Amino acid sequence: MSPPEEENDKENGLVKKLIELAEDGELSPEKIIELAEKSNVADQYYERGRTFISIDRDEAFEYFQAAYKLYSEIGNSLGQANALHWIGVTYRAESDWDKSIEYEQRAFEIYSNLNHKEGMGETIHNIGYCYYYLEKYDEAIKSFEKSIEIHKELGVMDRLRDSLFNLASNYKNLGTYSASIEHFEKCLEMDFKEGKQDDQARDLLELADSYKGLNEYTSSLKYYQQSYEVYKELDYGFRQSEIIDKIKTILSEIEKEKELPNELRKEVTNVKTLITKKK
Repeated sequence: MSPPEEENDKENGLVKKLIELAEDGELSPEKIIELAEKSNVADQYYERGRTFISIDRDEAFEYFQAAYKLYSEIGNSLGQANALHWIGVTYRAESDWDKSIEYEQRAFEIYSNLNHKEGMGETIHNIGYCYYYLEKYDEAIKSFEKSIEIHKELGVMDRLRDSLFNLASNYKNLGTYSASIEHFEKCLEMDFKEGKQDDQARDLLELADSYKGLNEYTSSLKYYQQSYEVYKELDYGFRQSEIIDKIKTILSEIEKEKELPNELRKEVTNVKTLITKKK
């Protein structure tokens, strides 16, 4: 989901506020013009920042800072939140996770005061993303759970799926494999409904890894095979090779066992056939 793109003045009611203050005689025409001009310049700085972020992040940063300053001067809370959010995005692009969290958190607080759900969902998701890369998985989980709650309410399926996947990945990194399986399965269900093969293959691979973490080799091998077949359709040779290596690792572990359950023995036969075909 794109960051909040509503017109800052309209959303924050600045124009309406100026008109009311003018009618009440609390603002002179000169002051109204001054504030309106600052608002216009702030909007221009904000939009320039968004344009420059993919070209020159230093320049984008300066534009967002300037926009934030002007929005603060005229009392445009939504404008402040949007500018702070994009400053956080700029820091994230530089992999400065702590600074990104700082600015996204400030934006989240303003969005929350405005009950601006889109902004809240976007910023809390990005906060979780930064915590993930800082390997602060517990904090990331809390952020993604909040993101899921908000995006489910909004019906924003792409971001909901992203948050579910990231939540599952955090559980996986913590070794809480049952929880990771639960959420990867939800992602898989959504990706099947939407026909997203790339994401289906990824979900299946993550499920296979999670089941391996539980030493549930039968399920793990099944999911590796399913993921392999989807990647084969997509002609992702490097992913196919990765899966074959993972399968070989499992085989080397279970071949130490003298007796295997019938279902597992069947899967071992299937994957050996897969490896032979690959060769």
